[in-house]
Amino acid sequence: MPLAPLTLALRRLTLAAPLLALMACSGAPSRPEATSVDASTKTEDGVALRTDAQPVLTEQQALARIKDENSVYFAFGAAQVDAAGEAKLRAHAEHLKANPKLDVVLTGHTDDRGSRSYNLAVSDQRTLAVARLLQSSGIARSRIKRVSLGSEKPGVVCKSTACQRKLRRVDISYRE
Repeated sequence: MPLAPLTLALRRLTLAAPLLALMACSGAPSRPEATSVDASTKTEDGVALRTDAQPVLTEQQALARIKDENSVYFAFGAAQVDAAGEAKLRAHAEHLKANPKLDVVLTGHTDDRGSRSYNLAVSDQRTLAVARLLQSSGIARSRIKRVSLGSEKPGVVCKSTACQRKLRRVDISYRE
């Protein structure tokens, strides 16, 4: 017995709806890795540029660019400040106490492992941990601004463990 056109349409819709729901729930497309760069995308000093106009540095250039005294590093997936980080933060707290017109900006970064939302959450937890240590050293909350970038703006393509470790950090900068 032939099915009525309405019944046939309902069956097709019933089959298509779960498939469309699954497609809508799929994650964001992964970011393509920069693998090769032609000469037209290099700056005068030889730094390669991504197609989105952000510089792609070699791992050595990236490691040299990060100033250790203004960065607190973290283990993979962790938000606890280690002893070396605490020592740096005590020095920064003393600098802030000696310069009451300065405010501090804490910028949290992660490596590129994990989802965007996970990395943003981890970088937020890291900036919060650093802010709390500064507050416990006598720096007012109103003088501390937190920015969590996750893995959004690394400016670096890292493959080695040493380079990845340098990406998991909170950078400390000052403003008046």
